[in-house]
Parts: sequence; structure tokens; C-alpha cells
Amino acid sequence: MAEDTPCLVLLIPGWKDRETALDRMRRRFLEAGWPSEAVCALSFRDPVGSNRVHAREVAEAIHDLSRVEPGRPIHAVAHSMGGLALRLSLLEGLDGGLVRRAVFVATPHRGTWMARFAWGQGAREMRPGSDLLQELDAGDPIPERVTGLSIWTPLDTHVVPARSALLPGIPARRIPFATHRSLLRSSRSIEVVHGFIAGGEVE
Repeated sequence: MAEDTPCLVLLIPGWKDRETALDRMRRRFLEAGWPSEAVCALSFRDPVGSNRVHAREVAEAIHDLSRVEPGRPIHAVAHSMGGLALRLSLLEGLDGGLVRRAVFVATPHRGTWMARFAWGQGAREMRPGSDLLQELDAGDPIPERVTGLSIWTPLDTHVVPARSALLPGIPARRIPFATHRSLLRSSRSIEVVHGFIAGGEVE
């Protein structure tokens, strides 16, 4: 892998989505010089299933990606519910300490009332006050070894209230005039993700 490629990248989809939802995000990294094998997009076996199961799948993907170039740091980008699975994987140490940066794009850290209109165990876990959310809130938001960033939009109609996408103690970037899904396509949000993952600091 090229020496100027700073890391390996794992992209994680949200509720009901597959890896194709992350195509534009992945393409940005490839255009910047990342080899195709260094940017992996995950599809969960059950896209509406439990985040506890998804956390193990995230860990599997992390360990598989680490074999591309052992020793290269891994950074993760998760959209929506996928961010809950990523946090759980990090907090339980399932990633083996391999992840160094994590971006949470429109993740309902405090839950979302819209989950009442969704289905599957994952939807139940996104409801405010769920056992999973209480568990995630019981300690540090992410491990100290991980540098985090939250990206959110005030126009989010999937994460309600929109500020549920903010994670205390973690820097956040507000992307106006974007929706929950368009955060994956917005050139502005994609550039924020790319800059942070490539080693830049949060403004």
C-alpha cells in the first residue's frame, strides 16, 4: 500500500442499509489514492438486527481489514444505527484496539422517536431509554485511545430530536441543508469525513 495512505478505512451502514449506501463515501477515498482493498464497506447479515450482533460483525470486519497491511491504523466511519454497533464494539474491546479514529454520521446516540415506526431488534434498541442505549451511556462515550467525531444535521427527520446525534465529549460538525441520508452524498459532509480520516483535525 502507498506510504502516503495513512490508514485502512472501514465504512459501516445504518439500519436497513447495505454497503452500496456507502458507495459515494468509498469513492472519495479511492479518488484520493487509497487502494480498493484498503477501504472496506460492510453489509450486516441482518440489516435490521441487534446492534449486539452487529458489533461482533464490525469486529470481524476490522480484523479482516487489518490483514491488508498489519500495523496500519484502522479508522471507521459509521452511519446512523451503525454507529451504535461501532461504539459497542470499541467499548467492549472487540476491535482488539485496532481502531484509532471513529466518525459517527447521524447516529442516534440518545435514541430516536422515529424508531417506533421501524422494525427489528435494531429498531427497538434505538428507542430512547432502551437497555442498549443505557448501557452505552453508562461510561465513557468511546475509549480514550480513539479520536472521535460526530456529524449531524438539524434537518434530520430520522434522528429525532436531531441533537441526539451529538455525543458528549466528542467534537461535532453541523452540516446544514442536509438530510439524514444525504449526509452520505453531500460533498460537504464527505469532505469533512475524508479530511478527518486522512489525519486532519476538527475545526
